[in-house]
Amino acid sequence: MKFRYLPMTEEDRREMLSAIGVDSVDDLFADIPEGVRYRGRLNLPDGLSEPELVRHMQRLSQKNTTFDQAICFLGAGAYEHHIPSVVDHIISRSEFYTAYTPYQPEISQGELQAIFEFQTMICELTGMEVANSSMYDGPTALAEAAVGRPELGRQLAEEGMRLYPHIPELILHLGALRERAGVAEEAEVFYRRAVEEAPELPQARKALGDALYRRGAYEEATEQYRRAIELRPELGDDVYLKLGNIAYKQGERGEAVGLWTRALELNPENGIARTNLELVQRVLASSPS
Repeated sequence: MKFRYLPMTEEDRREMLSAIGVDSVDDLFADIPEGVRYRGRLNLPDGLSEPELVRHMQRLSQKNTTFDQAICFLGAGAYEHHIPSVVDHIISRSEFYTAYTPYQPEISQGELQAIFEFQTMICELTGMEVANSSMYDGPTALAEAAVGRPELGRQLAEEGMRLYPHIPELILHLGALRERAGVAEEAEVFYRRAVEEAPELPQARKALGDALYRRGAYEEATEQYRRAIELRPELGDDVYLKLGNIAYKQGERGEAVGLWTRALELNPENGIARTNLELVQRVLASSPS
C-alpha cells in the first residue's frame, strides 16, 4: 500500500476499475472537455514523511497560547479547572468507550449531523437501505460486522485474513470470535497467523498459548507463554497460573509453587492460584522428608 492509513491496494484499484469497465482513473474524467481541464501542477508543497509532519505540526502548535500559559475565561465546560488523573484512566477502559466517535451530544451535534447527511446521501446515490459512516477504518468495520452477524463469522474472518493480514490485532479479534463460536481449531489458525505477523506482540503469544493449553499441547503452550512474559512480564496472572499448572502436571512442584506465587503477586484475588498453593503445601507437609 502506498499510504499507510488508506487500506486500498493497487490490486483493489485494478479490480474496481475493471468492474466499472475503464482502464484507468483518468478515464473517469473523459466527459470533462479538454479545454477546462487543468494540466499543470497545483501550487502545493511536497508531501512530508511522518516524522517531518509531526515536527511541522509541533512547530505550528507552539504558536498557540495554552491554558498553562494564560488564564482562561471560556465557559461551556472549557474553563480552567483541575481534572484528577484517575479520570483519564477510567474513561480509557473498554467499558466506557466504543468504536464510534461522537461521545458527548452537547458538543458533537455538528459531527452527528454531518454523519447523518453523509449516510443519507450514500443511500440515495447507491440505493442501499442503510449506510454506516461512523467506523474508523476498514478493519474496524469488518470486526464490527463479525460481531453483529455471527452467522457470517467464518466468511468475514476469512475475508479479514485476506484483506488485512498485516493487522495482527484484527486477526486476534477474529480468532477470538471464532473461538466464541465454538470453532477452536479455526481460532488457533488465526492466533498462529497473528504470531507470524507480529512475533513481538505479547497478546498474540498469549492467545496462541491459551488455545494450545486448552487442547493439552502443554509443551508448545509453555513456549508461547514464556515468550509472552519475556515481552511483557506483567502480562497477566492467568499466564503464570497456567504455567504453574503445566509445571505441576509435569511433576515440577517447586517450579509450580513459584509460578503460582507470582500469579498471586500480580493479582491477590486469584483464588485458583491461592487454592493450588494451599493444596500443594498440604501435600508437601504430609509427605515424608
